[in-house]
Amino acid sequence: MPVLNVENLSVSFPCARRPFRAVDGVSFAIEEGRTLAFVGETGCGKTMTALALLRLTPPMAAIEAQSVALSGRDLTRFSSEEMRAVRGRGIGMVFQDPAAALNPVLTIGEQVMEALRAHERLPRRLAWERAVHQLGEVGMPDPARAARRYPHELSGGLKQRATIAAAIICRPSLLIADEPTTALDVTVQAQIMDLLARLLAERRMVLLLITHDLGLVAEAADDVAVMYAGRIVERTDVQALFARPLHPYARDLLASVPRLTDATHRLKSIEGTVPDLADLPPGCVYAPRCSERAEGCERPQDLEEIAPGRWVRCWRARWWAE
Repeated sequence: MPVLNVENLSVSFPCARRPFRAVDGVSFAIEEGRTLAFVGETGCGKTMTALALLRLTPPMAAIEAQSVALSGRDLTRFSSEEMRAVRGRGIGMVFQDPAAALNPVLTIGEQVMEALRAHERLPRRLAWERAVHQLGEVGMPDPARAARRYPHELSGGLKQRATIAAAIICRPSLLIADEPTTALDVTVQAQIMDLLARLLAERRMVLLLITHDLGLVAEAADDVAVMYAGRIVERTDVQALFARPLHPYARDLLASVPRLTDATHRLKSIEGTVPDLADLPPGCVYAPRCSERAEGCERPQDLEEIAPGRWVRCWRARWWAE
């Protein structure tokens, strides 16, 4: 049984012209011991998908789903009170900007132990000791001293370690990491990803990694879902995607990545812009920007399994797969 199994998840927003879907019919699963990466341009729906799992979307958003099953429990049936028990205990989240995620007027220790106080009702002294221990587990230098410091006194990398400690202190089964290495230098990025890999192995968690960094995906993920305009356009394992992407958008993304080993490689730019979600084109939403569009692309495209474990939203993908 997958640790997380999501079926037909959508997030809609009201609009003066017409309601639009920031997430449109997204389905995926994460098996035990695996990492799934969501990739795509900014605004494609990656973070909104993660927030919908936790029901942390803006108040005006309407969330619909056939099923969101975490360890066999359907979260769509949970009340608001039951979802509060899931956040931090069943699902932990590392937010994109640790400086914004941390409260500037509370010490690091107070913020790390917050989940323990809420979910396990631990006395303050015992919760503080657990928080200091957890800070040490994520590689925080001198964790007892760091716990008494405020966010502005820590570097970006140490802030990120603090947010990771807060996210995993209650041992959730699913960890969501939203751009966990943004604004960090290359050395610190590697340290953070090594830390996440170690924690996943030790605690038997699964990871939903949200990123636009395809190099990070190649190193850290097992499976990948490519998103465009709120929809998954290709979902497969990482090796298959990098060896032979089948959706034109996935190919264009990979072609836009610099290759340090090939000085003659020309970077590809994707023409046009992401479509207005309140005024999507008919048929394939990528067709207006696709250099391989053809007759038939004006028809609506469904996500289809064209090979075992390989799903693509393009009617020509079967030809390219042969």
